[in-house]
Amino acid sequence: MSSSPFESPEAHNAAVYQQYDADPYPHFPVEQLPNHPQTLADRNFTTPYYLRYGQVLDPKGKVFLDMGCGSGFKTLALALNHPGAKVVGVDFSPRSIAMAQERAKHHKLDDRLEFHCLNLEDLPNLGYRFDFITCDEVLYLVADPLPFLQMFQSLLTPQGIIRGNFHSRSQRHNFYQAQTLLKDMGIFHGEAGELEVGIIRELFTALKDTTPLKQQVWSAQGNIQQQSPAGDEAIRMNLMLQGDRGFTFPEIQDLLDHSRLEFLEMVDWRTWNLYNLFNEPDNLPAFLGMALPDTDRLTQLHLFDHLQPVHRLLDFWCGHPQESIAPPPVAEWTPEQWQTSSVHLHPNLCTDTIKAQAIQAIQSLQNFPISQSLPLGGSTLEVLHPLMICLMPLFEQPRSFPFMVAHYLRLNPVNPITDAPTTETEAFHFLTSALTGLEQATHILLCLTES
Repeated sequence: MSSSPFESPEAHNAAVYQQYDADPYPHFPVEQLPNHPQTLADRNFTTPYYLRYGQVLDPKGKVFLDMGCGSGFKTLALALNHPGAKVVGVDFSPRSIAMAQERAKHHKLDDRLEFHCLNLEDLPNLGYRFDFITCDEVLYLVADPLPFLQMFQSLLTPQGIIRGNFHSRSQRHNFYQAQTLLKDMGIFHGEAGELEVGIIRELFTALKDTTPLKQQVWSAQGNIQQQSPAGDEAIRMNLMLQGDRGFTFPEIQDLLDHSRLEFLEMVDWRTWNLYNLFNEPDNLPAFLGMALPDTDRLTQLHLFDHLQPVHRLLDFWCGHPQESIAPPPVAEWTPEQWQTSSVHLHPNLCTDTIKAQAIQAIQSLQNFPISQSLPLGGSTLEVLHPLMICLMPLFEQPRSFPFMVAHYLRLNPVNPITDAPTTETEAFHFLTSALTGLEQATHILLCLTES
């Protein structure tokens, strides 16, 4: 579906294979745990499943695929995120798979982590249907992403979800210009060893600081200038990345259409709000004010990517096309719906470490910075001290909304302003307001009882 700079798909794939088998990625030591909140937040099934179906799914017995798993660091994150799920990692690099298997054994997760060195066409031979497929940092490197997406679609369970991503052509255009320059100069045609890295470093160091390309791809990237393993890797992954290509949202839409897949949302959807780019979102120029409300989501994303190309990855979820399945927005719930709902803390927050941090915040009379523990959307969010006390039972298990109301009344028997007994109506209004705000940030998940 997209043009490749190589003479054939075979040459393209061979060049990518050579680079990644010679230099397995990522380079994290086998013993290191993927416990960074952003790493875990980006690799969970709970958030997209909740956004689409309004329910929290128990991962026990589910089967996940990490396509292009590399050395298995992110595959390990999938397993840690979803207790009880089987996670299958697939990569075409024998060296990467060997490192991934060593990682699983070290962390005693080899009963749930399964790795295979396979090509795409051999994936059905594993005999699995997958509930969640992640294909992270892969699709923009393959000669043609369409067969990948079509294969995923055929192996996805009816309510399954795929996470994929492409490099943004708008955001990466300076790097593509630099890659072309290095190839035209004969500096880089395949090998990405120390010699080539050293020559590139010498070239950009020698250029005047006012040279536009140096400003765009060298001076603006702090880590790429470091004479260290991290700096060398930044050069390889930006200036010497074999097969690297950028995409646009119309191209993604075309790929999904040909794969019979439906776009769901961006993984970091809150940072893709087109209206936030305008000084007065409620007072747009007439032609925009009339057109934008009727513009589909992918078109709005395409405009955003043109106007503010700050996202390296066009990182999205997709799945099988389905009829209207989303429950009504929480802000539109009736009192009767609230009374039949259940309240869940996002599973990524239900850890002993985060619970201990919440207790420490309560004991020190401080607000709890919940977005530091689960960064979804790039915004900073703190839970006020009184509300955090009320939410503590959710660390143990989900609770019904009536339980939360009764719990609030036990904690706050007297209205601090009127000095009168707190009424159930006051508790209801406080909790519906507070939980709606946390639900919009996806830190609290609210589920209607299925009829």
